[in-house]
Amino acid sequence: MDMTIMQTESATAQCLRRDRGFTLLEVMITVVILAAAAMGFFAASIWSLRTDTSSQQDEIVMTEARKKIEEVNSTKFGNIETDFGVVGGVVGLKADFDIPYLTPVVAGGHVGHVTVALLEYNLFEVTVTITWQGVSMPETYSLYGLVSAF
Repeated sequence: MDMTIMQTESATAQCLRRDRGFTLLEVMITVVILAAAAMGFFAASIWSLRTDTSSQQDEIVMTEARKKIEEVNSTKFGNIETDFGVVGGVVGLKADFDIPYLTPVVAGGHVGHVTVALLEYNLFEVTVTITWQGVSMPETYSLYGLVSAF
């Protein structure tokens, strides 16, 4: 056979093979690679949403804790223990509180609690503790402050 004829037949066979398209194996490998990439993208998206929600909750909690400390600060010194502390075994009227958008850890319970302790005759230590059901587990935040009679 002539070399030119063999080259022409070989080129024709290659053209026919290319025109057939992809093999099933090539398609399956492509699908697996795309699926792995999509799963990675979705996992990163879910992680990002959870982190964003957690950050928003943290910001709300810090703001509300500061507000409670300021509320205690603005209360007349003689009424602090009655309003926020424990007097005669009875918890003050404003000691427990809820925060919208935060879920208590215990169903029917409160998210926040204010504790007042008399350090000296003219000085209270105020602790605001907020415990809520976070994105994946219960979370707690505490803020401490001092309130003076002067």
